[in-house]
Amino acid sequence: MSSHYQGQQSSSSSSNSNSESPHSQQEEIDYEPGYRPRKRYTQQELEILQESFNNNPRPSNNERRRLAELCNTTEKSIRIWFQNKRAQVRKQQRYVIERRQQEQQHRRPSYQKRRGRRRTTRR
Repeated sequence: MSSHYQGQQSSSSSSNSNSESPHSQQEEIDYEPGYRPRKRYTQQELEILQESFNNNPRPSNNERRRLAELCNTTEKSIRIWFQNKRAQVRKQQRYVIERRQQEQQHRRPSYQKRRGRRRTTRR
């Protein structure tokens, strides 16, 4: 497995003589070019993004910049979060529509419910 999956320093980085833990926020890790570790949003950041999404699922550039500053991340990360959220909503909507269609296909009109002859009780 390559080092970027394990989150370890590559061999090209200089050794750090500080006594910091290997997973310290201040320590810089040299990742392979084009790789950036996944950004995990805090609950507070998610609430900010969700509220903004509920108001407008397609924010303007200025709004994305403002959200990036609030969430301490890049504008690109905000743009991707909104893209993923819109895709998630579309997927949920498709699922609901498919379920409704399946339910309608399984329902029969009331005149088709009784088949065969009626049973009568003998006295």
